Amino acid sequence: MKIVIKIPEDAYDYLINTSFKKAPKIMFNQSAKDGKHTTKLFDVIDAIKNGTPLPKGHGRLIDADRLKIDNPLYLSLDIPYVTEDTVEEIIDHAPTILEADKEGNTDADSD
Repeated sequence: MKIVIKIPEDAYDYLINTSFKKAPKIMFNQSAKDGKHTTKLFDVIDAIKNGTPLPKGHGRLIDADRLKIDNPLYLSLDIPYVTEDTVEEIIDHAPTILEADKEGNTDADSD
């Protein structure tokens, strides 16, 4: 599963710059069920540390595969040839996955 999450920059910096150890002392003092939950927490921390941050001021994110010319939606438009305006219109009407980061807003609590 892939998700996009929004976390405060200082929390992200802390995660990236901190070494988290799966300490046996901690792991073995838990029930088997709690130990599995702790392991999953480490998996989440690793996923965040290994993730790719979106750059500040990024544009609107869309699914480029849905723009392929053989998509039935575009075939139904009966476009005789492709122009720059046609391409821009197709991109403008592509479903948005994630809105653009307007002006590199760094406030982690705003949308």
